[in-house]
Amino acid sequence: MKRTRLILALLLCLALCCLSATGLAATKASTAVPTVKLTVPKGTLRGGVGYELTVTPSVAGFLSLRILDADGNEVAVVCESQELHTKANLVAFETSDPDGMPLPAGNYSFSATVTSQYGVVSKVATAKFALGDPRPEIRSVSVSASKAFNPILSFYAFFSDKEAEVTFSLYRVSPKAAYFDDFPTVQLKAAGETSVTLDLTKGNDMPTAAGYYKAKGAIGEWYTSLFSEPVEVDFIVDVNGNAYLLADAPADALAQLDKLIAEYDAGTLKTDSLPKTTTASTSGTASGSASGSTAGTSSSATSGSTSGTSSSATSGTSTASTSGSTTGTSSASTAAAATDVVTYEKGVGVMGAEGLLIGVGVSDKAEQTDAGYWGLTSASTNEEIWAAITRTMTSVDVSESESAYIYDSIEEGRKRLGTVSGLSQGLNVVKELDSGWSLVEAFRNEDGAFVRGYIRSNKLRTVEPNQNYGLVIDKAAQTLTVWKDGAPVGSCSVSTGLPTTKYLYRETPAGEFITVTRRGTTEYYGKGYCLYTIRINGTYHIAEIPTTKKNGTDFSLLADSLGEKATRGYICIAHDASTDGGINAEWIWNMTTDNKKVKVLILDDKDRSMVPVGE
Repeated sequence: MKRTRLILALLLCLALCCLSATGLAATKASTAVPTVKLTVPKGTLRGGVGYELTVTPSVAGFLSLRILDADGNEVAVVCESQELHTKANLVAFETSDPDGMPLPAGNYSFSATVTSQYGVVSKVATAKFALGDPRPEIRSVSVSASKAFNPILSFYAFFSDKEAEVTFSLYRVSPKAAYFDDFPTVQLKAAGETSVTLDLTKGNDMPTAAGYYKAKGAIGEWYTSLFSEPVEVDFIVDVNGNAYLLADAPADALAQLDKLIAEYDAGTLKTDSLPKTTTASTSGTASGSASGSTAGTSSSATSGSTSGTSSSATSGTSTASTSGSTTGTSSASTAAAATDVVTYEKGVGVMGAEGLLIGVGVSDKAEQTDAGYWGLTSASTNEEIWAAITRTMTSVDVSESESAYIYDSIEEGRKRLGTVSGLSQGLNVVKELDSGWSLVEAFRNEDGAFVRGYIRSNKLRTVEPNQNYGLVIDKAAQTLTVWKDGAPVGSCSVSTGLPTTKYLYRETPAGEFITVTRRGTTEYYGKGYCLYTIRINGTYHIAEIPTTKKNGTDFSLLADSLGEKATRGYICIAHDASTDGGINAEWIWNMTTDNKKVKVLILDDKDRSMVPVGE
């Protein structure tokens, strides 16, 4: 009995000691001052652009983060009391002031504090960063009063890249509202004054091109993939074909135009008295003429030739589905002209020292020793697909917005075969040579063509992809399938890039990629806004189909084009959840919140030897 009492007493003492220790630990934790570490993006940033920094606190808590100028003055609030975990947290920020204007070039810093769950505030943590030129911008847009229904938009294009592209879309407000897709594009080599002509007689199903119009333009830098905020211009074209800014339109021109619209709406418009215009709906694209410091050259990053695409990895048999019209918007009233239909030719190559063809669209196959993307076929099993999703990927060791060349030779005088994007795009390393070069295969950015050539071995790096999730996009079926732990869990329709003979680079390249920067809301080529945008290549992203307004609910730009090629390279996903697994853009965004470097396999829709023909 005494022994039992002694044991109980010892157990009671032990329990009291544990409780005391726990209490002391809790007291210590409640009074401990948290610390926080900030890791900012490398290099000089750009004003008006969204980025992410890494915030690592010593305890879970709540973050307050501000941007200060060189004098220590607060210029922007990134967040207040944002919940943090003890692991590294990615925090999105924009280099803009509270009014949304880009911050000017200069030196800045972050100022951060973390408040623990017990209310203890950390010391202020700081991290410096520098801003260079702001994002690209279109300024000072005006409309000339030219005749013949060919108004000229003049503007100043600002950008800081080697090349940029200005794209205008056109919307006829009245009479008979209509959207003109791909209405013109201008390639630029330097910033400055330029202009573009809108030929309203093409693709116009009205007996006259007179009416109220809205032009919306944006400029995008080719290599950085940065886009300006869109600029909207309201103008009219009177009954004689003269164009005026709406605010500057003469009263008599407005009166005549309103009379014409009233007659059209009433069905009493007499077309025989109208100035003659071309009404054949041949093309919604007008030719863009550039003046000043512009250059109408191709925006291709290489001096390579045309090319096609392909891998042996096709899901079922398919044909090159690039014929027909551009379907970039459900309300577009015109189809692409016949000259926009991309045709294909067989690729060519020369025999290399390794016993394989070197070139664009080569038809022979390199030996595949591991279960990777480059060995997939239409008959691949779930095990083979999952092995490709989870295997180590080789990519180029430059940033995700940069690219590197693949060459046709390692000798002097070698020529470029095309470019591949850094960090996120996979290459198949056929052989590493003793000369410091590697023989590789990839699908190039210029037009999606399959290329085999050489790249310096010191430019390569390996990337370990996520081992729980993967995405497979079939360009032939225009579907996206989500894989988890070795099996598909759901799928949805997508819309990938539709190239034209003039813009072959709009083809979404096939191959293997990983998800990198989560950009959130992005511009869709000056036409609208995409939510849930995730970069998978230097130029192209996975994103929700665009809305016509920021955070809007009108998805008409691409809603009717899901399941077919229609974008300029983006992989656009539906807003609504699919019936197969409830997959949509938001689902993928939420999945990638905690799952980084998710492998994306894009299966091609044509034979690897097919090379597109165009400019």
